[in-house]
Amino acid sequence: MTAINSFPYTVDSPGPPYEHAHVVPNLEIAGQAEYELPYVSSALYFFDEGRVKITMFGEEEITIMAPNRTLLPIRATKIANVYDPENPVPPPTLIIALW
Repeated sequence: MTAINSFPYTVDSPGPPYEHAHVVPNLEIAGQAEYELPYVSSALYFFDEGRVKITMFGEEEITIMAPNRTLLPIRATKIANVYDPENPVPPPTLIIALW
């Protein structure tokens, strides 16, 4: 399934107030390697810190150490669990996609 772009004619990511929210399942508990968002996000809220790989709307992939209680204004389509045996940091336990 491809994420739906609710703002196809917007160059910048629409900001607050956000109209919709979607809770991303805990990737570690769910045993999922990646999760595709139902809609392209305008921002991601990370409740606690953790390492995740994010696929942006333009198909670029970035791996970040998400800070604790942070709102990042990015347009994402997928979120993936990243495991590094040399530095095993779990993904955040709660991620909320906003659009």
